[in-house]
Amino acid sequence: MNDRSGVSKVNQLSSSQKIKEIVMPSVHVNVKLNDLNQDGRLLTKPQVEEVIKKVSAIRDTSQYAHLKKKDVFNRVSLSYAQRFKKSELQSNYGVIVFEDNYYAVYRGVKQDCHLGSGGFGYAKLVQNIETGEWAVLKLSAPRAKGSHEYEMLDRLGLAVGQLERVASLGSEYVKAQQREHPSFYMLSQHNMVMKLAPGQSLQSLRAANKKLTDIQLLQVIVATLKAYEVLQKKNIIHGDLSDNNIFYDFIANKATVIDFGNANKKPILPAFEKNELIFTPGYAAPELLHAKNKKKNRYTVESDIYALGAVIQSFLKKDDEDRHCQRIIDPKLRETVRMFARFTMCHEKRNCRPTLADAIHFFEQALQQQLNMLPKPVQKIAVISLDEYRVGLIATADAISHSSSGKEKVVEEEYSLLTRLFLGVRRALIDGDDTNAGCEPDNQAGVQCMLADEASVAAAHMKLVDSLKLFDQVWFVDSAHHSTKEYLQLSQELASSGVLVGNKCFITSELDVGGQLMAFADHLNPVVHQLNKYYGVSARLDQDSVERLLPTSVCPIAIRQDADLNDLAYALECFSASDIGKEYETIKVSLSSLADQYQTAGISDIFNTAIKEMDEQYALGKLSFSEVNQRLDTIQQAAKEAGKISDQKVSLQGQLVKHHSLFAKKSQSMRDAEAALAAIQSQFNSWAASYS
Repeated sequence: MNDRSGVSKVNQLSSSQKIKEIVMPSVHVNVKLNDLNQDGRLLTKPQVEEVIKKVSAIRDTSQYAHLKKKDVFNRVSLSYAQRFKKSELQSNYGVIVFEDNYYAVYRGVKQDCHLGSGGFGYAKLVQNIETGEWAVLKLSAPRAKGSHEYEMLDRLGLAVGQLERVASLGSEYVKAQQREHPSFYMLSQHNMVMKLAPGQSLQSLRAANKKLTDIQLLQVIVATLKAYEVLQKKNIIHGDLSDNNIFYDFIANKATVIDFGNANKKPILPAFEKNELIFTPGYAAPELLHAKNKKKNRYTVESDIYALGAVIQSFLKKDDEDRHCQRIIDPKLRETVRMFARFTMCHEKRNCRPTLADAIHFFEQALQQQLNMLPKPVQKIAVISLDEYRVGLIATADAISHSSSGKEKVVEEEYSLLTRLFLGVRRALIDGDDTNAGCEPDNQAGVQCMLADEASVAAAHMKLVDSLKLFDQVWFVDSAHHSTKEYLQLSQELASSGVLVGNKCFITSELDVGGQLMAFADHLNPVVHQLNKYYGVSARLDQDSVERLLPTSVCPIAIRQDADLNDLAYALECFSASDIGKEYETIKVSLSSLADQYQTAGISDIFNTAIKEMDEQYALGKLSFSEVNQRLDTIQQAAKEAGKISDQKVSLQGQLVKHHSLFAKKSQSMRDAEAALAAIQSQFNSWAASYS
């Protein structure tokens, strides 16, 4: 998961500000929120100061003087590197230090917080105690002479630091080695810290069975290939590509390649001089599997291309038995992608495989064709007001005093932030519009409220979560500044339910939901708005009144308990395509108006045929910008060849005034069909360019 935990405070809004945008923090799913302070850090500020003070005192002693030496690449870039135990620092966490960067070593295998283990050892999370940034600590046996993992990371700007130490016999590192190699293990331990890859692995993404559109699937593939392109530009051959060591971040639309334990430099490959090749089954090229002498064989760029083709096929499978990339919906696109990945990228002969540039070009073209389809695909973003969901389930002093005085006892339990925030939604979904029934809000002291039965709460919660899954991202609007930990809890719990939480939160001085959504709408960037559609999601929103006040850039969505998700999905698609539909309808009416005026020389038939064919394709979602452009070009050529219409006068101004001003800026002196068509073409070009 993308680490954005560094944001912990937001300045108060000035009197002139209505809304302020902040970064919504997030944290890796393996981090237990109970271990974090309110600012999202493992250590408090006094604890950080104490740790740094103790480390400084130890660094000055002669015991550690020998650490001031050159690193493994004979560079003096790391003049100090040391790992300290918890007992040495009297801290809850051990600390690893590189220069003046201090990283708290997070929990490992015992608490099920590690990132993975295997023959290499295992990996766990670390946090920079001063910045709050998370990173990865990889613990392994000292590397063989031919290994270049840290050097590869350094080339890519992913390395933080490394050192070697002697591990204790009972450490998790030694136990991991004993499990893999019962007869042989080493106490020497290589510690390597690297940047944390954002997002999730392609393997876990497929296992989650998240429904993705064809466009999203192609975006993941293109991002994956471009992530490998970064390696190629640095002359790095990975050697062990699989869907488990490629991560993808939906918010940034970016992929990251990890695990360089088998990587090497190109074109000289001195590694594995005495060892057999190491690879992941299912991703290794035939020349690696069937080589007569595996000890002498070498990885090549073509081997990585084969592995990338296998990664693409694996990612597009619906299940382990699927051999036809069934996650792609469009049958023509599905077969095209399958043939390229399976028979071109994974060709038996390495010299018949495409170059990386060819593979990127192929998938970028496929993606562009999908992006050019009408209605134009846009991102659907839900905007939730946290204030609406903040009411309830905070036992007040009055409630406790009532229960202790013999009156009806209020059930008091520990509830997550998510449950508290969405209680308002639950009440609205269960009780309808009577949101005050049995529960009077009090922003100062909380709310005294009896719990509904668990089944109703669960049903309402699932209705909201299932509704939010229909969106590409969820953003938040808030009038109170929550702690980083509270925002992290909200993000983590929603993400665990399959909701994609975006990285934006908006602090506003407005208190009511309608005012918050209007402040958000005023804040929108009109350029970005062109490719996004925003929905104000609420369970208690007066949709009719707010809709009259909101600009068309934000669509209010009122969720009800009896709402049908299929109907909601259809409504979201309709609003997403509304602007495109209006633009398309304007062009179509303009062409129809011309067709009505020119009944000679078959011009009208050409117009009407083009309109009919475009309508058929548009209804199927198969009409692209390029096809519309071709139709317009065909009509223009036909008009020129007819020759008889150039002197006929045409006035479209009156007929098009009711439409969305396609010709609002067109000169009134436009008099013939060719000029009118030229104007339509020009407007179409501007329209298409605005979505590129």
